[in-house]
Amino acid sequence: MKHRRRIVGLLLCAILTGGMCTVKSQVSKAEDEYIIDMSDATSRVIIDATTGDGKPVVVTGNSSEYGLDISADSGENITVIFRNLTVDLSAVRPDNNANAVVVEGEGNVTIQLEGKSCLTGGPMRSAIEKTVPRSLGSNGFEYETDTQGWLTISADDNSNELIAAGGSGAAGIGGVERFSGSKIKIAGGTVTAIGGTCGAGIGGGNKDNPYDYFGNGTDIVITGGIVKAIGGDNAAGIGGGNYGHCSNVTITGGTVTAIGGDGAAGLGSGLLANCTNITVTGGTVYAVGGDGGPGIGCGQYYSAGIQQSMGDPVKECGTVSGITISGTAVVHTAGGMLKNSKGDILANGAAVGTGVRHNTETSYSDGAEVELCTTGEVGGETVQLTGKINKYKAGTTLEQMLAGEAQTVEFVLTFDPNGGEGSMEPLRGTTGLRIPLPKNAFTRKGYAFLGWSYNPDSVSSTVGPDDIVVSHNSVTLYAVWNCVLVKTEAVEATCTTDGHAEYWSCDTCEEKFLDGEGNTVATEEDIVIPATGHKWKPATADAPKTCEVCGATEGEPIQYSSQGGETVEWESGDLVLTFKSNEAEDTSFEKYRETLIDGAPVEADVKRGSTIVTIAEATLRTLPAGEHTVTVVFSDGTSEVKLEVEKTAETGRMESPKTGDGLPAAPLAAAVVIAVTGLCFCALRRREAAK
Repeated sequence: MKHRRRIVGLLLCAILTGGMCTVKSQVSKAEDEYIIDMSDATSRVIIDATTGDGKPVVVTGNSSEYGLDISADSGENITVIFRNLTVDLSAVRPDNNANAVVVEGEGNVTIQLEGKSCLTGGPMRSAIEKTVPRSLGSNGFEYETDTQGWLTISADDNSNELIAAGGSGAAGIGGVERFSGSKIKIAGGTVTAIGGTCGAGIGGGNKDNPYDYFGNGTDIVITGGIVKAIGGDNAAGIGGGNYGHCSNVTITGGTVTAIGGDGAAGLGSGLLANCTNITVTGGTVYAVGGDGGPGIGCGQYYSAGIQQSMGDPVKECGTVSGITISGTAVVHTAGGMLKNSKGDILANGAAVGTGVRHNTETSYSDGAEVELCTTGEVGGETVQLTGKINKYKAGTTLEQMLAGEAQTVEFVLTFDPNGGEGSMEPLRGTTGLRIPLPKNAFTRKGYAFLGWSYNPDSVSSTVGPDDIVVSHNSVTLYAVWNCVLVKTEAVEATCTTDGHAEYWSCDTCEEKFLDGEGNTVATEEDIVIPATGHKWKPATADAPKTCEVCGATEGEPIQYSSQGGETVEWESGDLVLTFKSNEAEDTSFEKYRETLIDGAPVEADVKRGSTIVTIAEATLRTLPAGEHTVTVVFSDGTSEVKLEVEKTAETGRMESPKTGDGLPAAPLAAAVVIAVTGLCFCALRRREAAK
């Protein structure tokens, strides 16, 4: 990129202001002021909270050797009055701290303007340095910190003036070479800030290369006054220096003029950098891009092997996001026109958007406009342009804007039926007008008109039928249609049948939707509620398997049967019985509980297969002959077997005697003889013993 040599110092101040800035102060020291006359300075002058012993500090006079340092600690608020002050350090070596004024510290500093002051920084130094502090990280790299207060420049009225010219590589007000400028506020007075080569008028210093982290313009606020900021080559008027990003610039009042250097934005970023969060809600703004740069936005981009900061590959164009122009703001803006050495026009920067995009030194394309009427998405963040904006053709100068000779860009607002029928005449005019939309004249059978969209495939309107459109580009609004939808109420699913959710359907397109506006198309998966299936309660001896929800049944009640028949006979040995249920998969063994004979529990040996119950012979011999009932009990049922106990000798039982029958004669006589013999023998023994 080409660079123009900038002439700074007293001559530049004189050209811009119509007179020389050298003013010899004639102020006498009043009792209620502490006056510092720079004409008498023998070293850099230091002002902090202790200076002046509580009196207002006035700085005046003329110096070409020494500058001024203002330092406010955390919690301090220092006010310094510049009264016809001239400090020109353009001839001082850069290593001699050749800033005309340095403002630093965590406290806040206010510079009050009285009369006309002119400040000129030396090489790589600002007229007023207000940089972002840096600290050394544990990894050996420097990082910017937020430990700084605000600088506010104000005046009682706009007749009080400040001209601030930075040296090569430095901002007029803000960062020096390789430093960002931040927390700068202008609240009144007439302030002209001129960046040196590659330095912003107000904002960042020269970033030096795209790999660098520093040189950005952030947290800049203008609430009043007449402000004119002129960027050096590749640097913005207000915002980033060369390769410097721009963020958090707010303008709420005053008259602000921002003129970018070649390839940079008037209001925004420098070359090869991004622009975020520019808010203009009041005042009048003139933003003029440098050659190939945008009026408002991010600077020129090209990707011939160059990388932007943080090591990211350079895109075809930079990112523009978070731009808001609203309220009572009146904005006049034009991009810069890029020409070759022959004067041929190669490409144009956008009025609001990006600078020229190119991949080689000879291949260029126009910058991207913010193509929207009210709200649109650029760089992933919302950009709102609802204030009064006059966008002029690229190459329009500030003088043409001020003289009313600039040609605004004409827009054409076209209406597309987007599947409907009928016709509507396009609207024509200049950009920045607020246009009530005409009534929709399109129709579409089976559909209802919802509104308008910038996207023909949109299913919802982004512009209502009665909205007022602020147009900045030629655009097409597409009609958004919705089927005439019929609602179908939801039906709950049952055990055996599917249900469905609430939905709306269109007889024309046969589509189904989840909402009455037709925004969300419904699939079968979205609508159908599958049948729940039965919730079975297991079968019992009294009932088959039964669904707890609907009462449906399946199968038969649980039944247990003896595999050996309903009646068995027993004479001797163990009794073995086998039982089985009518379940598809027999579970009788797991459900076995006890065995009863004639209702009384008995011991039994139980084995699987299906359920084998063995009653020992000893238990059976206790039973009287005849018929008995064996009951096998399971958790959900029983099975009974009739048991016949035979009346035979093998059972080991005695038959009961019959009433009236006598005992046999022979056995009875033998018994009597034995008894008598025993008695005689016992009597004889007793007599012998008595002798």
